[in-house]
Amino acid sequence: MSTNVKTAANRSGAFMPLQRTDSGDAANVPTPQAMSAVKRPKGRAPKSAAPTGQKKTIGHRSSAIGNPAQPPAAGHDFSDTPAPTGRKKIAQGKDAAPAADAALGNASQNTSRPEKVKELPKGWQWSTMGEVAEVVGGGTPKTDQPNYFGGDIPWITPADLSGYSEKFLSRGSRNITKAGLENSGARMMPAGSVLFSSRAPIGYVAIAANPVSTNQGFKSFVLRDGVTSDFVYYYLQDAKKLAVELASGTTFLEISGKKAAQIPIPVPPLPEQRRIVAEIEKQFTRLEAGVAALRRVQANLKRYRAAVLKAACEGQLVEKQSEWPTTTLGEICTVLAGYGFPERLQGRTSGDIGFYKVGDISEAWKRGEKVLTQANHYISKEDLAELRAKLLPAGTVVFAKIGAAIALNRRAIIGEPSLVDNNVMGLLAGERINPRFLFHFTCTIKLDDLARATTVPSIRKGDVEGIELQLPPLAEQTRIVAEVERRLSVVEELEAVVSANLQRATRLRQSILQKAFSGELVKPEPAIDLTKIIPPLKPEHINRPNRHFARALLSAEIVHRLHGEPTFGRVKHQKIFHLCEHIAQMEEIEGQYHREAAGPLDNKLIYTNEAELKKQQWYQEVHRQSYGHAYQPLAKAGDHRKYVERYWPDKLPLVEKLIELMRSWDTDRCEIFCTAYAAWNDLILWGKQATEDNILHELLNRWHDSKKRFPAERWRKAIGWMKKAGFVPTGFGKPTSEAK
Repeated sequence: MSTNVKTAANRSGAFMPLQRTDSGDAANVPTPQAMSAVKRPKGRAPKSAAPTGQKKTIGHRSSAIGNPAQPPAAGHDFSDTPAPTGRKKIAQGKDAAPAADAALGNASQNTSRPEKVKELPKGWQWSTMGEVAEVVGGGTPKTDQPNYFGGDIPWITPADLSGYSEKFLSRGSRNITKAGLENSGARMMPAGSVLFSSRAPIGYVAIAANPVSTNQGFKSFVLRDGVTSDFVYYYLQDAKKLAVELASGTTFLEISGKKAAQIPIPVPPLPEQRRIVAEIEKQFTRLEAGVAALRRVQANLKRYRAAVLKAACEGQLVEKQSEWPTTTLGEICTVLAGYGFPERLQGRTSGDIGFYKVGDISEAWKRGEKVLTQANHYISKEDLAELRAKLLPAGTVVFAKIGAAIALNRRAIIGEPSLVDNNVMGLLAGERINPRFLFHFTCTIKLDDLARATTVPSIRKGDVEGIELQLPPLAEQTRIVAEVERRLSVVEELEAVVSANLQRATRLRQSILQKAFSGELVKPEPAIDLTKIIPPLKPEHINRPNRHFARALLSAEIVHRLHGEPTFGRVKHQKIFHLCEHIAQMEEIEGQYHREAAGPLDNKLIYTNEAELKKQQWYQEVHRQSYGHAYQPLAKAGDHRKYVERYWPDKLPLVEKLIELMRSWDTDRCEIFCTAYAAWNDLILWGKQATEDNILHELLNRWHDSKKRFPAERWRKAIGWMKKAGFVPTGFGKPTSEAK
């Protein structure tokens, strides 16, 4: 059994921030009808089962178009990598539907759309998850075998995705060993696989950032060529309802591998998938910024509420008319206990007397109501007599006294004489304290601090009676209560507005996804006269951009296409930039590169470019939490394209090809390609023979010593690959300089 896994190609779409559309507000976009009652199109059944007795390890995506187009893994020797030309693509336009069908491995009769679904845009094709991916289950090693756990194989469970909001996932809370993998139903899946929880609950989604395995709570998808991980990731968020409808079960719902393969999916051409993903992420970025702002407002309102109550109880909210004596709650209140609530009496929704439980207090608190007026349970007067219970008077302050509900720190005031169960404690105000003042004072107490640290937390009568407070005269209490409630009424109004907008944001997120996968979020790009939409350019930008602007445009194109990739950062950015300049022979760039450790390097160029990207509101450089740098989309991300298409219409296809070639490469592989190209190009510029030995001499003896970490054989294989792929330098540009 081998656990070696090749990394699947990551062809994710670009990540862009949300910005205003022409209509002004993304929230104005109407919500389309959700897909429902979708039938699985006819076609080839998915082939996901391993032969009997054979442990199957999932590797590369299989290519549905001729031979597999497999990018080499990190550290690959370049010798067996095909040249980046001749790869067939799914056709677009009038031939797109049958071509896409064939590319996805579908039978020709699979061109009809599922029933009751809106007509897809031209060039899109209905398929199923079983057609575009291999459906892979998971398993759990025996827990009584300690040698099955604690290894280096990431093992994901649905619990690892609970509350997880990132797109990529590298590992869960536990790892398993090779033995655990071999002796369970778990299977290794490559990076780029889309993990989809199939039970408890259905619908958690993430993309594997590296090879992972899962437990049996997943039906994951190892994608074939023709779809990107990012596109499927967002689609499955939208299709959760469809997955639930296909599920079955009594104890809990679960979707089987066979049913998961039947989930329908609309498949647009690859370039459009990337545009859709870019637009989704642009919209979501703005939406998430708005949600974060609302959360900050919520937190500020909570702090303000606490500050008002604290000031009220310390004599700082209104002017003190006299000194306030110190007393205890036991001296001015009566602590009341609840009663056992027989199960046979529970469940009545009407009756003579309300019988409140902890849940009633929590529900009223969440609604922003201080006074309990509607119970979930009622009893009759005859029941009251049978229980021999005494009603708690109106105005009694009640709160949870046992269990986890204490930590929620919620309380309420009884509106009319009622009963509470024995999980609730009451405080009845005496003659010296206003019941509303008492309520507001209790809101300054953290109930969790009163709880005894036992197996089941509990609050005792004596704990409450011993709480000290400064007690103002009744007249001052009345003035304080009026001022507190005036201020808190404003807080409650704002909290209601914030809550409504958070709910609206949730609906808008779903609307964005629904529009994306019905072809309404990104419209096909019509043939238009660019001169009518491009704003007037400065004289130096006409026909040929100046050097500063040209450099920024090339950087913007690279960042725009790759910023969502986990392997993309500043160093990889610089390498691709150098190669695009020299291979596409972009005369406007004129980089001044040095033979540094990270070279060929032009530090001034890359930092100036990043400053211009930020100034243009396209992208900004940010620090990754783990390591290195990344790029974050800004409000006008993507706007650079109108200039790129204007200035370099003949060079852009080659630039795009180079960027896509290195999309999933790690930084070391990019460095080898770039450095070898630069050393080879230098020899041509100097008029020297560019033999393999001479190139190798430049790399290992006349460059920074860090290049020696790659063995000579790896450099030779890289040079051989460059010849085979057609990346032979021509002596374009300026030679690199010695390291500063």
